[in-house]
Amino acid sequence: MYLHLLIILAGVCVASPNCDSFKDCSSCVSHSTWTGNHCRWCPKSSDCHAEGSIISNCDPQELISNVDRCPLPVEQIHIAFAGRNANGDVNGMTISWASPANTKLSIVHYGLSEDNLSMTASGSSSKYLEKATWHHHVTIQNLKPGQTYYYKCGDPDAGFSAINSFQSAKGSDPLFGGFKASVFGDWGYSKNGHAISTRNALQTIKEEVDFVWHVGDIGYADDAFLHDPLSFQYENVYDSYMQWISNITESKPYMVLPGNHEAECHSPACLVSSSLRDKLSNFTAYNTRFKMPYESSNGTSNMWYSFNYGLAHFVIIDSETDYIDAPEGKRGPVLPSGGFGKTGEQLEWLEADLIKANEERAHRPWIFVGGHRPVYSDTTHASLIHAFEDLFKKYNVDIYFSGHEHSYTRSFPVYRQAVENFGKDCYTSPNSTAYVVVGGAGCDEMTPEGPDGYDTSADWIVTHDHHFGTGILHVINASTVKWTYLQSDSLSVADEFWVTK
Repeated sequence: MYLHLLIILAGVCVASPNCDSFKDCSSCVSHSTWTGNHCRWCPKSSDCHAEGSIISNCDPQELISNVDRCPLPVEQIHIAFAGRNANGDVNGMTISWASPANTKLSIVHYGLSEDNLSMTASGSSSKYLEKATWHHHVTIQNLKPGQTYYYKCGDPDAGFSAINSFQSAKGSDPLFGGFKASVFGDWGYSKNGHAISTRNALQTIKEEVDFVWHVGDIGYADDAFLHDPLSFQYENVYDSYMQWISNITESKPYMVLPGNHEAECHSPACLVSSSLRDKLSNFTAYNTRFKMPYESSNGTSNMWYSFNYGLAHFVIIDSETDYIDAPEGKRGPVLPSGGFGKTGEQLEWLEADLIKANEERAHRPWIFVGGHRPVYSDTTHASLIHAFEDLFKKYNVDIYFSGHEHSYTRSFPVYRQAVENFGKDCYTSPNSTAYVVVGGAGCDEMTPEGPDGYDTSADWIVTHDHHFGTGILHVINASTVKWTYLQSDSLSVADEFWVTK
C-alpha cells in the first residue's frame, strides 16, 4: 500500500500524465492537475510539467502558469507620455514592452500612415530578475500634437509586434478642446483579483478616453501567493496582468504611480530566497517595468513626476516613501524601502513643480494631483496631511485622486477639516482641494458584497460606494471639469460632480 502511494506521488512530482501530454503552452496552462493548480509550461524546452516537477528544465520563475503569458516575441505593450516642448506640452511617447529573452536591439518603427512606418527610434532593455522577462523602453520624440501615429516595436531578428496606433498628446491650445481620462486604483488580475468587471468596463469606455491614470496597486503580483502558496508566482501574475490589459495600453497611454503593492514580493517563496527577496524589494519591479516622464519634470524616478495634457497639469506623488512618517519610508512592509531622493527632496520637488504650474495657469488652468494613499477618507491621515495638505492649499490644487481603500469616496473641498459649503453636485471656484478615493476597481483583497462598514459621518464626505467601479475625469474647457464614477458591472453612474471657475 505504501509503495503504491509512493509511486503515485512520484508520478505527480516527476511527470504528471495530466500535464506532460500537452504540447503547446495554451493547452498546458489551461489544464489543472489533481491539486487544483495549473500545469506549468517551460518555454526553455517547450514542454509541460506539473507543479514541483523535478525534471523541468526551467527554474520556478521561468515557468508559465497563465495563458496570458504564453510566449510571444513582443508582449505586454504599454505606452506613456514623454518629454515637453518649449510650451511645456507633452511632445513624445515612450513605447514599452517585454520579451522572453533579451534582443540585440530595442526598436520602434513609426509614422503617420500604417503603410509608411518610415521613422525609427531606438532604446534600451533591462531586467531585474534572472531567468525572467526583459523590459524594453523606446521614447519617440518631437511628435506633432493631436495626431494619430502608427508603430510596431521589437527587434529585426526576434520579431516585431503587430502594427498598433496611438494619438499623440493634445496641446494646451484651446483649439484642441477638452479631454477625458480613465482614473482608478487598486486593480488586480483576472478572476482571482476580482478584476473582470472593471476590465470589461474599461474595454467599453476605451475609445471614449484619451489616457488611463492608474493611481497605484498594479496587478497585485505580491498577492499571488494567496492563491498558490507553494510556488513563486509573482512574475507570472505581473506578466499576465500586463499582457491582459495590453489591448488597452498599446493604444492609450498608461500613466501609473507607486502603491504599497508595488513595494516588494513577500510571498514565502520570496522571503526564503535571498536572490528573490533582494531583487524584488524597494519598488524594483515597478521602476524597471515602467518609464514615466520623470526626466522631463525633474523627478528622480517613476516615484514622482508630472506632465501636462491639454488644459491640465498632472502631478504624481509618492505617498509610500520619502517624507516624514511615510508608511513605507523605511520598510515596505517586510523589506527595506525608500530613499529615492535626499531628505526632503520629494516635497521640495513638489513645491517647485506646483510653483511652475501656477505660473503657467493661464495656459493650463487645472491642477490634479495623484497619490496612492488618501489624505481624507472616512478619517484624516496625519502623515499625508502634514506633508502635503498645505502645499495643495497654497498652490490651489483642484482635485487629489487616490486609492488604497478598496471603495469610492468623494469629499467636499476641505482644508484642515474645515469644509467649504457647496451643493453636492457642483463646486464653484473653491478655495480648497476636493479629495476623491477611487480604489474600488477590484483586487484580491476586495469583495463587493454588502455594506463595507465605512464610516460616512465625517463632515467632508459627500458620498461613498462599495461596488467595483472606475472613474472618468472630463476636462471640458478652461472653466469646467466633470467627474463621473461608474459601477463596473452595469456602467451605471454612482456619482457625478462638476467643478467650475
